[in-house]
Amino acid sequence: RRVISWKRFLIVFGILLATAAAVGALPLVQNRRHATSLRDRAEKLAAEKDAEKQDEAIKLYDQYLKYQPKDDSAFRKFAELNFQRAKDDPKQSYATVENVEKFLRQFPENPTERKKLIDLCLDLGRLESARQHIRILFDKGEQYRQDVDLLDKAATCEVGLGGDMLQAVKFLDEAILTKKAPPRLVARLLGILNDLKAFNDQRFTPSKYVEI
Repeated sequence: RRVISWKRFLIVFGILLATAAAVGALPLVQNRRHATSLRDRAEKLAAEKDAEKQDEAIKLYDQYLKYQPKDDSAFRKFAELNFQRAKDDPKQSYATVENVEKFLRQFPENPTERKKLIDLCLDLGRLESARQHIRILFDKGEQYRQDVDLLDKAATCEVGLGGDMLQAVKFLDEAILTKKAPPRLVARLLGILNDLKAFNDQRFTPSKYVEI
């Protein structure tokens, strides 16, 4: 009767285990190589000024980011290319909104890109989206709650959406109280108060602003 050698068995088992691990790792290696290739091609095309090559760079970055969604610098370049494309070709603005929102969902701590997105949403009349992004910035701290431009745009969203007019007045009031607001915001607030005939909140009366 043949007796199985445990030493030989362990050697064979180790070989089989290593082979299985190598086979299992092969798709990962292939995916990594493919992702690297996509990024290299995207970076090369992004450096070109040709619109078609820029479009192709955006597509390649989009594919690459499916493999490497945590690549901050690539995602930022992807957003930058989208903003530039929307500027050059306004028809691409809707796609830009979707793509930049993907970037901000993955990397929310990017106020510069979020502000650009707010402007684009306002240009497209997507006031609800703009309002949501403004609220995200307001929730991040006082520096944004005192940002005159953001407060002005927040009021624009409320007025445009037929929302809370008292809130629109508050946003403009807060902007004016920073003492950095341009005269047009005072005129705008007075115009809103004049339109709100039944508005009698004593915190916001025309006399409060006429001498500002």
